[in-house]
Amino acid sequence: MSRAVVSVVVPTFNRAYCIAAALNSIRSQTWPEWEALVIDDGSTDDTESVVVELQQADPRIKYFRQSNRGVSAARNAGLDRASGSLIAFLDSDDAWRPWKLEAQMACLESLSSVGMVWTDMDAVDESGTVVARRYLRQMYGAYRWFGDDELFPQSAPAPVPAESRAVGAGLPPGALVRWGDLYAKMFAGNLVHTSTVLITRERLDKVGRFEEGYQTGEDYEFHLRTCRAGPVALLEASAVLYRRPGGLDQLTAPKYMNELAANSLRTRERVLAADRDRITLPRAMIREIMGESRGWFAEKLFDDGRYKESRPYFWRGWRYTLRSPRLALKAVLSLMPAWIPRLAMKVHRR
Repeated sequence: MSRAVVSVVVPTFNRAYCIAAALNSIRSQTWPEWEALVIDDGSTDDTESVVVELQQADPRIKYFRQSNRGVSAARNAGLDRASGSLIAFLDSDDAWRPWKLEAQMACLESLSSVGMVWTDMDAVDESGTVVARRYLRQMYGAYRWFGDDELFPQSAPAPVPAESRAVGAGLPPGALVRWGDLYAKMFAGNLVHTSTVLITRERLDKVGRFEEGYQTGEDYEFHLRTCRAGPVALLEASAVLYRRPGGLDQLTAPKYMNELAANSLRTRERVLAADRDRITLPRAMIREIMGESRGWFAEKLFDDGRYKESRPYFWRGWRYTLRSPRLALKAVLSLMPAWIPRLAMKVHRR
């Protein structure tokens, strides 16, 4: 196996309490050829001192600071500085199991047409105790649309030699790797957790950078473009420890849900406008997916007190709206003078 360098992009903001665990999980990798590019997005805590101390112990860790511009800009800053022929991402509140990079490298070397491989993950609490195994399919609801055999046309045991350090470090025996063209199925929603990804430089050059106009939901848009550019693979083993519940700064926190709903809908609308012929899902499924997406966004607008703005999304997703008594009631309330839904919501909360 060639000893290619993996550039690991680690965006962070006020994560002094957990970034050492993330970086130490990179240092523990059985794949030794890596550089960690920590992009500090304007932290005001002790993040810098924590990273610099680790940097002194391991010069493969590199620290860069910028003004606060969001996670997409931080990841892009890391990509601009990456020198490796492969790129990985690690959010600073996640951590890797030691065999992650080596196992993924074996998959990419074996599957020459594949430009990205990601893995499953386990959810952990603040103490690091596993609270949910194989969490990828629990966190990303789009998996419910497809069985494993529908999702990928091809699968095989992971091509990792039995004598590799990855197996000795805990890679589950018999783990499957699945691969193929996933673009149309990604229309149903994100299937990829960014901290699990390893992507080739060749694929990245086709995909470009993260959309900096997205504060959240940027990962779905980026991974959708990655799948559009060619075959991808999923290693069916939990290589990542995902912190749950995360801090209030986590981009899946409730305060970010409005923007996440908006960006998910925007991403799908762009795909339908530009690439409808490649979305080979049944028409009824596409209608259902768009109805859910519009209904989700409408409800977030409504809950934010933006009743008039929510109306067209309730009605454009009417099939989904009418199946949910909660959404149907909110759709009706959105047509009334603002004081009525406001009072109704106040009573409901009480």
